[in-house]
Amino acid sequence: MQSTNGVLVVETIIDTAARNRLERIFQKIVEAAPYGMIIVEARGRIVLVNPETETMFGYCRSELIGNSLEMLLPERFRAGHAAHREGFARAPSIRHAGVDRDLTARRKDGTEFPVEIRLNPVQGEEDELVLAVVNDVTRRNTMQFSLRRANANLQEFTYAASHDLKSPLRGIADLVEWIGEDLAGTAPPEVTRNLGRVKDRVQRLDGVIDDLLAYARACNAHTGDTTVDPRALISSVLEILPRPAGFRISEQIDAKPFVTNRAPLESVLRNLMDNAVKHHDRAAGHILVRVEDVGQYCVFSISDDGPGIPPAAQERMFRIFETLEPGNQRNSGIGLALSKRLVEARGGWLKLDSVAGVRGTAFHVWWPRC
Repeated sequence: MQSTNGVLVVETIIDTAARNRLERIFQKIVEAAPYGMIIVEARGRIVLVNPETETMFGYCRSELIGNSLEMLLPERFRAGHAAHREGFARAPSIRHAGVDRDLTARRKDGTEFPVEIRLNPVQGEEDELVLAVVNDVTRRNTMQFSLRRANANLQEFTYAASHDLKSPLRGIADLVEWIGEDLAGTAPPEVTRNLGRVKDRVQRLDGVIDDLLAYARACNAHTGDTTVDPRALISSVLEILPRPAGFRISEQIDAKPFVTNRAPLESVLRNLMDNAVKHHDRAAGHILVRVEDVGQYCVFSISDDGPGIPPAAQERMFRIFETLEPGNQRNSGIGLALSKRLVEARGGWLKLDSVAGVRGTAFHVWWPRC
Protein backbone atom coordinates (compact mmCIF):
# COMPACT_ATOMS: atom_id res chain seq x y z
CA MET A 1 0.00 0.00 0.00
CA GLN A 2 1.44 3.34 -1.05
CA SER A 3 1.36 6.16 1.53
CA THR A 4 3.02 9.54 2.06
CA ASN A 5 5.55 7.75 4.25
CA GLY A 6 6.35 5.09 1.68
CA VAL A 7 5.11 1.59 1.02
CA LEU A 8 3.15 -0.07 3.80
CA VAL A 9 2.40 -3.79 4.11
CA VAL A 10 -0.80 -5.13 5.69
CA GLU A 11 -0.41 -8.51 7.33
CA THR A 12 -3.40 -10.66 8.32
CA ILE A 13 -2.79 -13.25 10.99
CA ILE A 14 -5.38 -16.04 11.30
CA ASP A 15 -5.37 -18.41 14.20
CA THR A 16 -5.93 -21.84 12.61
CA ALA A 17 -5.69 -23.79 15.85
CA ALA A 18 -9.45 -24.30 16.06
CA ARG A 19 -9.71 -25.35 12.42
CA ASN A 20 -6.79 -27.73 12.75
CA ARG A 21 -8.36 -29.26 15.85
CA LEU A 22 -11.66 -29.81 14.03
CA GLU A 23 -9.80 -31.38 11.10
CA ARG A 24 -8.04 -33.79 13.47
CA ILE A 25 -11.35 -34.68 15.10
CA PHE A 26 -12.93 -35.25 11.68
CA GLN A 27 -10.01 -37.47 10.67
CA LYS A 28 -10.46 -39.55 13.82
CA ILE A 29 -14.18 -39.93 13.11
CA VAL A 30 -13.45 -41.16 9.59
CA GLU A 31 -10.82 -43.58 10.86
CA ALA A 32 -13.19 -44.98 13.51
CA ALA A 33 -16.29 -45.20 11.28
CA PRO A 34 -17.93 -48.68 11.28
CA TYR A 35 -18.52 -48.39 7.51
CA GLY A 36 -16.10 -48.40 4.62
CA MET A 37 -15.35 -44.83 3.52
CA ILE A 38 -13.67 -44.23 0.17
CA ILE A 39 -12.91 -40.87 -1.43
CA VAL A 40 -12.54 -40.94 -5.20
CA GLU A 41 -11.37 -38.21 -7.57
CA ALA A 42 -13.02 -37.30 -10.88
CA ARG A 43 -11.16 -39.94 -12.93
CA GLY A 44 -12.21 -42.70 -10.55
CA ARG A 45 -8.90 -42.97 -8.70
CA ILE A 46 -9.00 -43.70 -4.98
CA VAL A 47 -7.41 -40.94 -2.91
CA LEU A 48 -8.41 -41.92 0.64
CA VAL A 49 -9.75 -44.95 2.51
CA ASN A 50 -10.40 -45.68 6.18
CA PRO A 51 -9.37 -48.82 8.12
CA GLU A 52 -12.82 -50.41 7.78
CA THR A 53 -12.41 -50.34 3.99
CA GLU A 54 -9.15 -52.26 4.33
CA THR A 55 -10.82 -54.83 6.57
CA MET A 56 -13.87 -55.14 4.36
CA PHE A 57 -12.01 -55.66 1.08
CA GLY A 58 -8.81 -57.30 2.31
CA TYR A 59 -6.47 -54.74 0.75
CA CYS A 60 -3.96 -52.61 2.61
CA ARG A 61 -4.14 -48.85 2.13
CA SER A 62 -1.12 -48.67 -0.16
CA GLU A 63 -2.75 -51.15 -2.56
CA LEU A 64 -5.86 -48.98 -2.86
CA ILE A 65 -4.59 -45.41 -3.01
CA GLY A 66 -4.05 -44.29 -6.61
CA ASN A 67 -5.81 -47.25 -8.18
CA SER A 68 -9.17 -47.28 -9.93
CA LEU A 69 -12.33 -47.77 -7.86
CA GLU A 70 -13.34 -50.52 -10.31
CA MET A 71 -10.78 -52.84 -8.66
CA LEU A 72 -13.36 -53.30 -5.88
CA LEU A 73 -15.99 -54.61 -8.31
CA PRO A 74 -16.39 -58.02 -9.95
CA GLU A 75 -14.80 -57.99 -13.40
CA ARG A 76 -18.15 -58.42 -15.18
CA PHE A 77 -19.36 -55.06 -13.77
CA ARG A 78 -16.25 -52.93 -14.32
CA ALA A 79 -16.90 -51.74 -17.87
CA GLY A 80 -20.46 -50.71 -17.10
CA HIS A 81 -19.52 -48.98 -13.86
CA ALA A 82 -17.29 -46.48 -15.68
CA ALA A 83 -20.37 -45.17 -17.50
CA HIS A 84 -22.28 -44.87 -14.20
CA ARG A 85 -19.37 -42.96 -12.67
CA GLU A 86 -19.25 -40.53 -15.59
CA GLY A 87 -23.01 -39.98 -15.33
CA PHE A 88 -22.67 -39.17 -11.64
CA ALA A 89 -19.87 -36.71 -12.39
CA ARG A 90 -22.15 -34.84 -14.82
CA ALA A 91 -24.96 -34.53 -12.23
CA PRO A 92 -23.51 -35.07 -8.74
CA SER A 93 -25.99 -35.48 -5.87
CA ILE A 94 -26.43 -37.49 -2.72
CA ARG A 95 -27.54 -40.96 -3.75
CA HIS A 96 -28.28 -44.17 -1.92
CA ALA A 97 -27.64 -47.29 -3.98
CA GLY A 98 -28.32 -50.93 -3.15
CA VAL A 99 -31.54 -50.43 -1.19
CA ASP A 100 -34.00 -51.84 -3.72
CA ARG A 101 -31.48 -54.20 -5.31
CA ASP A 102 -28.24 -55.75 -4.18
CA LEU A 103 -24.95 -54.30 -5.39
CA THR A 104 -21.98 -56.65 -5.47
CA ALA A 105 -18.41 -55.88 -4.38
CA ARG A 106 -15.27 -57.99 -4.69
CA ARG A 107 -12.57 -58.67 -2.09
CA LYS A 108 -8.89 -59.11 -2.81
CA ASP A 109 -9.25 -62.89 -2.55
CA GLY A 110 -11.93 -62.86 -5.27
CA THR A 111 -14.93 -63.50 -3.04
CA GLU A 112 -18.02 -61.37 -3.65
CA PHE A 113 -20.47 -59.87 -1.16
CA PRO A 114 -23.59 -57.63 -1.26
CA VAL A 115 -23.25 -53.97 -0.33
CA GLU A 116 -25.18 -50.75 0.03
CA ILE A 117 -23.42 -47.58 -1.06
CA ARG A 118 -24.16 -43.94 -0.30
CA LEU A 119 -22.55 -41.45 -2.65
CA ASN A 120 -21.86 -37.87 -1.54
CA PRO A 121 -20.19 -35.21 -3.72
CA VAL A 122 -17.41 -33.38 -1.85
CA GLN A 123 -15.73 -30.14 -2.96
CA GLY A 124 -11.97 -30.68 -2.99
CA GLU A 125 -9.28 -28.01 -3.09
CA GLU A 126 -8.82 -28.41 -6.86
CA ASP A 127 -11.73 -30.49 -8.17
CA GLU A 128 -14.84 -32.42 -7.20
CA LEU A 129 -14.41 -35.55 -5.10
CA VAL A 130 -16.90 -38.27 -4.26
CA LEU A 131 -17.28 -39.89 -0.84
CA ALA A 132 -18.56 -43.45 -1.07
CA VAL A 133 -19.83 -44.93 2.19
CA VAL A 134 -19.92 -48.72 1.82
CA ASN A 135 -21.93 -51.06 4.04
CA ASP A 136 -21.52 -54.85 3.89
CA VAL A 137 -25.10 -56.20 4.11
CA THR A 138 -24.24 -59.91 4.05
CA ARG A 139 -25.45 -60.49 7.60
CA ARG A 140 -28.64 -58.51 7.06
CA ASN A 141 -29.46 -60.39 3.86
CA THR A 142 -28.81 -63.71 5.58
CA MET A 143 -31.17 -62.76 8.40
CA GLN A 144 -33.82 -61.62 5.92
CA PHE A 145 -33.54 -64.88 4.02
CA SER A 146 -33.83 -66.86 7.26
CA LEU A 147 -36.86 -64.82 8.26
CA ARG A 148 -38.55 -65.36 4.89
CA ARG A 149 -37.86 -69.08 5.12
CA ALA A 150 -39.21 -69.21 8.68
CA ASN A 151 -42.35 -67.35 7.60
CA ALA A 152 -42.82 -69.74 4.68
CA ASN A 153 -42.39 -72.74 6.99
CA LEU A 154 -44.83 -71.25 9.47
CA GLN A 155 -47.44 -70.69 6.78
CA GLU A 156 -46.94 -74.20 5.42
CA PHE A 157 -47.30 -75.66 8.91
CA THR A 158 -50.41 -73.69 9.80
CA TYR A 159 -52.14 -74.44 6.52
CA ALA A 160 -51.39 -78.14 6.99
CA ALA A 161 -52.60 -77.97 10.59
CA SER A 162 -55.79 -76.30 9.43
CA HIS A 163 -56.47 -79.01 6.88
CA ASP A 164 -55.41 -81.95 9.05
CA LEU A 165 -57.06 -80.79 12.28
CA LYS A 166 -60.16 -78.92 11.21
CA SER A 167 -61.79 -81.93 9.59
CA PRO A 168 -61.30 -84.30 12.59
CA LEU A 169 -62.49 -81.53 14.91
CA ARG A 170 -65.69 -81.16 12.93
CA GLY A 171 -66.15 -84.93 13.15
CA ILE A 172 -65.68 -84.88 16.93
CA ALA A 173 -68.14 -82.01 17.27
CA ASP A 174 -70.72 -83.92 15.21
CA LEU A 175 -70.25 -87.09 17.29
CA VAL A 176 -70.73 -85.18 20.54
CA GLU A 177 -73.84 -83.56 19.11
CA TRP A 178 -75.26 -86.93 18.06
CA ILE A 179 -74.49 -88.48 21.46
CA GLY A 180 -76.29 -85.59 23.12
CA GLU A 181 -79.30 -86.14 20.88
CA ASP A 182 -79.31 -89.90 21.56
CA LEU A 183 -79.18 -89.32 25.32
CA ALA A 184 -81.61 -86.43 25.34
CA GLY A 185 -83.52 -86.49 28.61
CA THR A 186 -81.92 -89.73 29.82
CA ALA A 187 -78.27 -88.80 30.44
CA PRO A 188 -77.10 -88.31 34.05
CA PRO A 189 -76.15 -84.70 34.92
CA GLU A 190 -72.43 -85.47 34.97
CA VAL A 191 -72.59 -86.95 31.45
CA THR A 192 -74.39 -83.87 30.14
CA ARG A 193 -71.81 -81.65 31.85
CA ASN A 194 -68.90 -83.62 30.36
CA LEU A 195 -70.41 -83.47 26.88
CA GLY A 196 -70.62 -79.71 27.29
CA ARG A 197 -66.98 -79.60 28.34
CA VAL A 198 -65.99 -81.59 25.24
CA LYS A 199 -67.88 -79.12 23.04
CA ASP A 200 -66.16 -76.23 24.76
CA ARG A 201 -62.69 -77.72 24.22
CA VAL A 202 -63.41 -78.48 20.57
CA GLN A 203 -64.49 -74.87 20.04
CA ARG A 204 -61.39 -73.58 21.81
CA LEU A 205 -59.07 -75.72 19.71
CA ASP A 206 -60.88 -74.59 16.57
CA GLY A 207 -60.30 -70.99 17.66
CA VAL A 208 -56.59 -71.65 18.29
CA ILE A 209 -56.22 -73.03 14.77
CA ASP A 210 -57.90 -69.91 13.36
CA ASP A 211 -55.55 -67.73 15.43
CA LEU A 212 -52.53 -69.62 14.10
CA LEU A 213 -53.71 -69.07 10.55
CA ALA A 214 -54.16 -65.35 11.22
CA TYR A 215 -50.67 -65.20 12.76
CA ALA A 216 -49.11 -66.93 9.75
CA ARG A 217 -50.90 -64.61 7.30
CA ALA A 218 -49.98 -61.45 9.19
CA CYS A 219 -46.96 -60.63 7.01
CA ASN A 220 -49.20 -60.47 3.95
CA ALA A 221 -51.15 -57.50 5.34
CA HIS A 222 -50.09 -54.91 2.75
CA THR A 223 -53.00 -55.09 0.33
CA GLY A 224 -56.28 -53.22 0.37
CA ASP A 225 -55.02 -49.77 1.37
CA THR A 226 -57.71 -47.15 1.87
CA THR A 227 -58.17 -43.82 3.64
CA VAL A 228 -58.69 -44.35 7.37
CA ASP A 229 -60.10 -41.71 9.73
CA PRO A 230 -58.67 -42.47 13.21
CA ARG A 231 -61.74 -41.09 14.98
CA ALA A 232 -64.15 -43.20 12.94
CA LEU A 233 -61.89 -46.23 13.35
CA ILE A 234 -61.84 -45.97 17.15
CA SER A 235 -65.62 -45.48 17.21
CA SER A 236 -66.20 -48.64 15.16
CA VAL A 237 -63.94 -50.67 17.47
CA LEU A 238 -65.61 -49.38 20.62
CA GLU A 239 -69.06 -49.95 19.18
CA ILE A 240 -68.68 -53.72 19.32
CA LEU A 241 -66.26 -53.95 22.27
CA PRO A 242 -67.83 -56.07 25.05
CA ARG A 243 -67.38 -54.48 28.46
CA PRO A 244 -69.06 -54.39 31.86
CA ALA A 245 -71.39 -51.52 32.62
CA GLY A 246 -68.89 -50.07 35.11
CA PHE A 247 -66.20 -49.48 32.50
CA ARG A 248 -65.59 -45.94 31.27
CA ILE A 249 -63.72 -45.21 28.05
CA SER A 250 -62.22 -41.81 27.25
CA GLU A 251 -60.91 -40.66 23.87
CA GLN A 252 -58.26 -38.07 23.00
CA ILE A 253 -57.92 -38.07 19.23
CA ASP A 254 -55.77 -35.53 17.43
CA ALA A 255 -54.75 -37.25 14.20
CA LYS A 256 -55.57 -36.72 10.56
CA PRO A 257 -56.91 -39.38 8.17
CA PHE A 258 -54.24 -41.37 6.35
CA VAL A 259 -53.95 -44.19 3.82
CA THR A 260 -53.30 -47.69 5.15
CA ASN A 261 -54.74 -51.19 5.32
CA ARG A 262 -57.65 -50.83 7.74
CA ALA A 263 -58.20 -54.54 8.53
CA PRO A 264 -54.91 -55.35 10.36
CA LEU A 265 -54.90 -52.01 12.20
CA GLU A 266 -58.47 -52.52 13.37
CA SER A 267 -57.60 -56.07 14.47
CA VAL A 268 -54.66 -54.77 16.57
CA LEU A 269 -56.72 -52.06 18.27
CA ARG A 270 -59.63 -54.39 18.96
CA ASN A 271 -57.32 -56.95 20.55
CA LEU A 272 -55.57 -54.37 22.77
CA MET A 273 -58.83 -52.83 23.94
CA ASP A 274 -60.38 -56.23 24.54
CA ASN A 275 -57.34 -57.24 26.62
CA ALA A 276 -57.63 -54.05 28.69
CA VAL A 277 -61.18 -55.05 29.67
CA LYS A 278 -60.70 -58.81 29.87
CA HIS A 279 -57.64 -58.72 32.14
CA HIS A 280 -58.89 -55.99 34.46
CA ASP A 281 -59.20 -57.15 38.07
CA ARG A 282 -62.12 -54.92 39.03
CA ALA A 283 -65.75 -54.60 38.00
CA ALA A 284 -65.26 -50.92 37.18
CA GLY A 285 -62.36 -49.50 35.26
CA HIS A 286 -61.16 -46.75 32.96
CA ILE A 287 -59.57 -47.05 29.53
CA LEU A 288 -58.00 -44.05 27.79
CA VAL A 289 -57.58 -44.16 24.02
CA ARG A 290 -55.21 -41.53 22.63
CA VAL A 291 -54.35 -41.01 18.97
CA GLU A 292 -51.84 -38.47 17.69
CA ASP A 293 -49.63 -37.81 14.69
CA VAL A 294 -45.91 -38.14 15.44
CA GLY A 295 -43.78 -37.54 12.37
CA GLN A 296 -44.57 -40.18 9.77
CA TYR A 297 -46.48 -42.31 12.28
CA CYS A 298 -49.98 -42.32 13.71
CA VAL A 299 -49.55 -43.37 17.35
CA PHE A 300 -52.40 -45.21 19.07
CA SER A 301 -52.11 -45.51 22.87
CA ILE A 302 -54.41 -47.79 24.87
CA SER A 303 -54.05 -47.17 28.64
CA ASP A 304 -55.95 -48.84 31.47
CA ASP A 305 -56.03 -48.71 35.27
CA GLY A 306 -55.85 -52.46 35.73
CA PRO A 307 -53.37 -54.50 37.80
CA GLY A 308 -50.43 -53.93 35.47
CA ILE A 309 -47.93 -56.44 34.12
CA PRO A 310 -44.96 -57.55 36.25
CA PRO A 311 -41.55 -56.63 34.77
CA ALA A 312 -40.51 -60.29 34.68
CA ALA A 313 -43.49 -61.10 32.44
CA GLN A 314 -43.23 -58.16 30.05
CA GLU A 315 -40.52 -59.66 27.81
CA ARG A 316 -42.56 -62.79 27.11
CA MET A 317 -45.93 -61.09 26.64
CA PHE A 318 -45.47 -60.92 22.87
CA ARG A 319 -44.43 -64.54 22.46
CA ILE A 320 -46.92 -66.88 20.88
CA PHE A 321 -48.97 -68.97 23.37
CA GLU A 322 -47.70 -66.87 26.32
CA THR A 323 -50.26 -65.59 28.83
CA LEU A 324 -50.24 -64.16 32.36
CA GLU A 325 -52.91 -66.68 33.33
CA PRO A 326 -51.73 -70.15 32.26
CA GLY A 327 -54.89 -71.73 33.65
CA ASN A 328 -57.18 -69.43 31.68
CA GLN A 329 -58.75 -71.72 29.09
CA ARG A 330 -60.39 -68.81 27.25
CA ASN A 331 -57.11 -67.13 26.36
CA SER A 332 -55.02 -68.75 23.60
CA GLY A 333 -51.98 -66.51 24.19
CA ILE A 334 -51.79 -65.58 20.51
CA GLY A 335 -53.48 -62.16 20.55
CA LEU A 336 -50.49 -59.99 21.49
CA ALA A 337 -48.08 -62.00 19.34
CA LEU A 338 -50.45 -61.58 16.40
CA SER A 339 -50.81 -57.85 17.08
CA LYS A 340 -47.05 -57.36 17.20
CA ARG A 341 -46.62 -59.30 13.99
CA LEU A 342 -49.30 -57.25 12.21
CA VAL A 343 -47.76 -53.96 13.33
CA GLU A 344 -44.21 -54.93 12.37
CA ALA A 345 -45.36 -56.32 9.01
CA ARG A 346 -46.52 -52.79 8.19
CA GLY A 347 -43.22 -51.23 9.31
CA GLY A 348 -44.29 -49.99 12.74
CA TRP A 349 -43.72 -51.20 16.26
CA LEU A 350 -45.67 -52.04 19.40
CA LYS A 351 -44.48 -50.91 22.83
CA LEU A 352 -45.62 -51.95 26.31
CA ASP A 353 -45.43 -49.63 29.34
CA SER A 354 -46.13 -50.98 32.82
CA VAL A 355 -44.28 -49.99 36.01
CA ALA A 356 -43.85 -52.39 38.93
CA GLY A 357 -45.95 -51.38 41.93
CA VAL A 358 -48.06 -48.94 39.91
CA ARG A 359 -51.49 -49.86 38.58
CA GLY A 360 -52.14 -49.61 34.90
CA THR A 361 -50.74 -50.75 31.56
CA ALA A 362 -50.31 -48.86 28.32
CA PHE A 363 -49.75 -50.23 24.83
CA HIS A 364 -48.46 -47.85 22.16
CA VAL A 365 -48.89 -48.69 18.49
CA TRP A 366 -46.61 -46.76 16.09
CA TRP A 367 -48.40 -47.25 12.76
CA PRO A 368 -46.87 -45.75 9.57
CA ARG A 369 -49.06 -43.14 7.92
CA CYS A 370 -48.31 -44.38 4.41
